[in-house]
Amino acid sequence: MRPRSALVAAMLALLAAASLPYAAGRWLAPADRFFTGIVADVPDWAQYLAWMRAFTRAVVIENVLTCEPQSPAFFNPQWLLLARAAQTLGLSFDTVVQLFRLGVGALFLWLTWRVCREYFDGRPAPTWAGWILINLSAGLGWIWVLDKYLISGELRYPLDVHVYEPVTFLNLMALPHFLVAAILLLAIFRLAADAVERDRVRSAVAAAALALVLGLTHAYDLVIVYTVLGLFTALLAWRDGLSRRLLVPPALIALVSFPPPAYFTWLTTSDPLWRKVLAQFGNAGVYTPDPLHLLVLLGFPLILTLLTFGNALPRASLPPWRLLVRVWAVSNFFLLYIPADFQIHMLNGWQVPLGLLAAEGVFGRIVPWLRGRGGVLGALVASEARVVALLLLLVLPTNLYLLGWRVLVLSRLEHDYFLYRDEVAAAAWLDAHSSDDEVVLASLTLGQHLPWLSGNKAYLAHWAQTVDYFARRASLPVFFSAASDDAQRRAMLRQCNVRFVVVGRGERALGDLDPAALPYLELAHVAGETRVYRVVSP
Repeated sequence: MRPRSALVAAMLALLAAASLPYAAGRWLAPADRFFTGIVADVPDWAQYLAWMRAFTRAVVIENVLTCEPQSPAFFNPQWLLLARAAQTLGLSFDTVVQLFRLGVGALFLWLTWRVCREYFDGRPAPTWAGWILINLSAGLGWIWVLDKYLISGELRYPLDVHVYEPVTFLNLMALPHFLVAAILLLAIFRLAADAVERDRVRSAVAAAALALVLGLTHAYDLVIVYTVLGLFTALLAWRDGLSRRLLVPPALIALVSFPPPAYFTWLTTSDPLWRKVLAQFGNAGVYTPDPLHLLVLLGFPLILTLLTFGNALPRASLPPWRLLVRVWAVSNFFLLYIPADFQIHMLNGWQVPLGLLAAEGVFGRIVPWLRGRGGVLGALVASEARVVALLLLLVLPTNLYLLGWRVLVLSRLEHDYFLYRDEVAAAAWLDAHSSDDEVVLASLTLGQHLPWLSGNKAYLAHWAQTVDYFARRASLPVFFSAASDDAQRRAMLRQCNVRFVVVGRGERALGDLDPAALPYLELAHVAGETRVYRVVSP
């Protein structure tokens, strides 16, 4: 098979595999349930869909996942464009998101192939090896899966298995916007290296424009850009001497891309609401695994890079792009442990330099060494195609588990993923009979979806975006308990100026309250087992 045909077949197979959970969700949904179109990370995806809903009404939006009065202050062109595309084409958010996922996934797979082919001067085996290590390596988390089913009965170290940022297949399946950031990082670095190597101002301008887009969509990833380019420039200046050709690209990139992070920094330090939101990013409790567990999370790309590290050290003969790949790989490790709640996001895109260096090490050092020793191992690596096949077999197991696990989770029909049809009908009634700035109180399970289903603000919706998240989550059982002091309920309604209360299965599970007995709630709509009450006298 020709390389191009093989690439197309591999891309189609990967995208089809990554789409299986969505097909399973639609097939598994019973008649009385509504599949939300989300297969992982429900809170964050509900947040993105809420942004899309808000962006159909305005270019700069409020935080609709909390109830406080506020001025519009949030802007993100990625979700704005997707929202307006859905609005213009008359498509559902789910359809647009799926097209976005497939398009971004195909672009990342194609771009990494181009980069690998260029990096290895068109040599087929290293090119395929690099591409496989970038796009199919999901670490050694399968060892904990075996431990779970054979010994312990639980997954001992979930963050060795279920971290999204550096695992391309997980992002193809569930979080394509991480791939958008990885594409931008890769393009910025490649253009910056080209600008330095060929003294091309247009490459520097293009890199700066992409850095601005990155700042507007994933501002924290500019930490990677500034660090890598700063160290790369310093190394080249030390090696070759300072020059205009060397200074212009990073200076232009920093100048053009700086306004978005400056604005977000100002917003989250000067605005009380956004300051509280930023302070809650630690609520997720997800931080970069320690270096030993990092080896398990990243698996063979990191292990092979470390084993052949001598091949990754900067040498005087290295051209700018090869040097930048090495600087990216090394400096990014230290960014993983910066004292910030978003440190784990620094893993995003790191699979690219690690995959390139690992493939380079395999064919530049490991294979020649094994061939020189002869024996069984020498015969095993005698064929480069066999080496590529071996790498593929080594990286597949965790991907297969991740795919099977997503389908298994969906097969349980958990409420977060599958709302009841009457809950969706209640949301549709709210959409038609309430204004977007009116607040709705419901359980977290339904409340996280209401901002995108009905357009309302939510009393409780997201672990970071909802102000005083833990206090509000704890207050819901109090509200729905018949034994609670009614003054507490009235205080909750007044605090957020709640206009509607939804009572369905999730809310009744929180307590035995009969809302009809409260004089300040009147029944406004009935949909199956779900009722919507209007607050008439809080």
